[in-house]
Amino acid sequence: MQWNGSIEQLPLLLIDRPAVDIAKKLEVIRLAARHCYPTAEIGDMLAQIEAGYSGRVKT
Repeated sequence: MQWNGSIEQLPLLLIDRPAVDIAKKLEVIRLAARHCYPTAEIGDMLAQIEAGYSGRVKT
């Protein structure tokens, strides 16, 4: 789509172009997949988050 000066056309121009190149997105995903991140069971993780908000410390 070519810009013709109409403000109504601006959103259409922005939609036509991806914000980030697809190859760059895939590169970032592949890089992140090579790393290990700490995880926990969802119940344990939610309990830790709640304890942090409430000020309780589980020992």
